[in-house]
Amino acid sequence: MLDGIRQLKNIYPMLSVLGFSNLAEVDYQYLKRTIDEWAIFDGMFISSSSGSRKPDTVCYTRFIERFELDGKSCIFVDDRLENVIAAQCLGMRCVLFDNTKTTITMLHNLLGDPVERGMAFLRENAQSHFCETSTGIRHRDNYSQLLILESTGDRYVRGKRKAKAAELSRSLVRLVNDGPTWSYLVGASEITGTVYPDDSDTTSLAMVCWFDKSRPRFCHCICASVFRFFYLHGWGDKLPGTCAYLCSVLRSSAHLFGTRYYDNPDWIFYSLIDVCAKRPSDEGLKELRSLLRTRLQERMGCDRNPLGAALRLVAAQGLEMQNPRDLNTLLETQQVDGGWERVWLWRYGKEGVKIGSRGVITALAIKVEFSLALDGYHRYRSGPIH
Repeated sequence: MLDGIRQLKNIYPMLSVLGFSNLAEVDYQYLKRTIDEWAIFDGMFISSSSGSRKPDTVCYTRFIERFELDGKSCIFVDDRLENVIAAQCLGMRCVLFDNTKTTITMLHNLLGDPVERGMAFLRENAQSHFCETSTGIRHRDNYSQLLILESTGDRYVRGKRKAKAAELSRSLVRLVNDGPTWSYLVGASEITGTVYPDDSDTTSLAMVCWFDKSRPRFCHCICASVFRFFYLHGWGDKLPGTCAYLCSVLRSSAHLFGTRYYDNPDWIFYSLIDVCAKRPSDEGLKELRSLLRTRLQERMGCDRNPLGAALRLVAAQGLEMQNPRDLNTLLETQQVDGGWERVWLWRYGKEGVKIGSRGVITALAIKVEFSLALDGYHRYRSGPIH
């Protein structure tokens, strides 16, 4: 814990760390030499100086007065629940200590800027954001790279099919494509050994559409992705009935089952919200927009899955809806290195092997545009830790 606090002070130089302990004066004097050797506190307050003990409100009030603090600028850390509750009632942001790793992670999330930390993680691991399978195999694919590209607007490759080597070396992603259409995988599958043909889902995400009729599979998330591509390019009339079908999926809540490839039901929001957000006055999307709003409202904060939270937040922003519960989930699950833990994104249909990535969830979290989503969300970046 001591090393973790020292690291926090190095990263956030405006941070003040104050000790606040239930100690008698004689006990404090006995421990003072050890406390000084820790060299982490900028000040120390012991309960005996106030004539009371935590969780007595008087004790907290005297502490605040002693250091001339604003309770709302403070983060209070304690291993006793009653002490944490008392501090939070006074307006402090609180962390109930469980273990060192979790506590330090929570403090980083309260003190740091999530976008800056997330981008630092993506840059530090640039071109290494490949997926992994649930069987432990590294999985190289174009689809996850395109999602990162779309989410971050990686300027070094966007719109540059023949970018210079120096530019590509600075890119966050590594794409492999030799023609106008795109394949999900790079090379043969590590699982089956098969080289699959280019597919409509990856090609649509890459903004070039091509259909391969030799491998018919039906998935409403892929349908939504292709619909987005066609609609945003003014070719909506090429897919008659598709909007009506997608409306029926949402109207009946069939999306909650997920699909053969996309286990998380919130993926359908990702593509369809983009269409509605970019065509806000399109009467042809009126029912779809209404259904998305209703279904999204039902799903907000329904779980603590960072992927679902990120997808729902992207959708909420597109519909100009508030979604504080999912925002809290993302803020609280960012890791010390700035990224988010690996989440399972999709799966092989037949084999059921899950495909996961840290890079994709980190890019999606950044896509939420925290600078806008956090408007009105109180952050405690410079207050002391007690």
